[in-house]
Amino acid sequence: MASKSELKKTLESLIAEADEITQLYESSQQRLYLNLGATYLWWREAEKQNGFLEELYAEKKLVSRGGEENFTRLVRLVWQMGWNGYKGPTVQNWARALRGLHQEFKTNKDAYDVANPQEKIRQFFDSKGGISGVGNLVSPMQKTDEQVGSPKNVKNSDKKTKQEILSETALVAKHNEMGELFYSENANPITRIAAKNKKIEVTRKGYAVALLRRAKDGSYDVLGVTNKDEIIQDTIVETYKRNDDNAPQVLRLLAEVIETQALPLQLEKHRPSLADISDVLASDGKTRLKQSKRLVIRASHKDILLSECRGDCSVVTIAVPNHFPSNVKEDITLRAINHRFIEQSIVQNRDLCFFTTLTQRIEVLDGEDLVASHRLKTRNTVTDKITNLYFYPMSHHSNGNEKQVDIDKASFKAPTWSATVDKAWIDELNSICVSSWLREYGVQINRDRHKQVMLELSKEFVLKFYGTRGKYTQTENAIPKPNVAKGSKNLAFHMRSKDIFPILSALGKQSIVSDILLNASEDVFTIMYKTANASFFIAVPTCNELGHLNSTVYKKV
Repeated sequence: MASKSELKKTLESLIAEADEITQLYESSQQRLYLNLGATYLWWREAEKQNGFLEELYAEKKLVSRGGEENFTRLVRLVWQMGWNGYKGPTVQNWARALRGLHQEFKTNKDAYDVANPQEKIRQFFDSKGGISGVGNLVSPMQKTDEQVGSPKNVKNSDKKTKQEILSETALVAKHNEMGELFYSENANPITRIAAKNKKIEVTRKGYAVALLRRAKDGSYDVLGVTNKDEIIQDTIVETYKRNDDNAPQVLRLLAEVIETQALPLQLEKHRPSLADISDVLASDGKTRLKQSKRLVIRASHKDILLSECRGDCSVVTIAVPNHFPSNVKEDITLRAINHRFIEQSIVQNRDLCFFTTLTQRIEVLDGEDLVASHRLKTRNTVTDKITNLYFYPMSHHSNGNEKQVDIDKASFKAPTWSATVDKAWIDELNSICVSSWLREYGVQINRDRHKQVMLELSKEFVLKFYGTRGKYTQTENAIPKPNVAKGSKNLAFHMRSKDIFPILSALGKQSIVSDILLNASEDVFTIMYKTANASFFIAVPTCNELGHLNSTVYKKV
């Protein structure tokens, strides 16, 4: 029987070998994408020579099956594969991928008019999930009508009650009503077009939805127009500016604080896997608990702290309200399930405008049997649904759960780089970079190449992404230059994508009434600004090339 030391030695050898095999596998996968790209680009050139490809296929006795070019002959020509045996499925899968790539080229050709289209194709394969993902662009696994209609394919968890359906319908109808009101009274046109030779069909209220495509010179072409009511309604609901001024001040304040670290919808499905693992053990004494975001209303500081508990480093938001909740005389924490309710039902759904509270203040609860010390009753004015938000005293938490990340002001250094921007700059940052990154890579954030990014700060604000171990292959340098303070020095540092992108996305949604101050050092990137309700300070930790956080300026409280 092997000893423990021998087993550990063998384990170390296995880990090293597994790491080497993983790197080789990923490298060969990327080379396959490059080779498929090169094959397709060669095919495009060869096709221009009349009859050339058919001569090559005839020499190899590669017969076409059906009238459509399905790329199976091209795969067999390049990789010298036959249909027999285990190679058949590979031929089909790769041919489908080339068909998907061909579809991408036909519908988005300007994107590949670059110096290195082969690398662009590799990135396209990555963004779509590889061979099968690209193939599914033209040959998805579609269900038959019988399968779609079969009750066996409807999970119990997906069934909605009649009341839930009625509530959703009412919310959409109310949003549409408010949206039409907004566009008829308050909206300024982004631009104005004159349809000289083509009459545009509109709805009774004069609406139509246009399909735009950005041209290489930055202008936009109008490709098509529709006046279908359902499409117009969806567009109005999605795009109109919500007016949250009538929501109670205390609820607006809680929503603003939680919004600073709320997950964008593109990351929502990864919520469970994005949480860091702590050293705090569960009741079984073995399972390590996950860190979780917790909001603390601190009477001791007259502020609101949002950070992670059970850890020693995380993103930290500190909000100093213009009017601190007067009924709060001790430090209290928002119940976790209520935190999730505000984040998803109010912030993500952008439904704050529909909520009110049954009391203007957070009320104190009395009673020996009550664990919660405070409560705020909320009501959705459209659905009439009441939700109680409960708060617990900090003394309620124990066994490691009471510890929460805060800023260690004594460890803060003078910033190496500092700049001032306005809300318009934030909006451009989101338009140019943040929203496109979330759309393209957010659903794949758990892949190593998307876990870290790099900020390069000088007179410019440059974001690098798409890479591992500090080697990034994409650079976004079209971001407008910020107003950099005198004495600032050039600085570059890594950050975790799951930390920085939710913050930048949230800034685009916040109603900021001041300039935004950006400070950076090798340890932390900070953002300061004001809204009508509070002054905000957000600290985002830097990390090394492997994603390990720099906890220098953080502490547990």
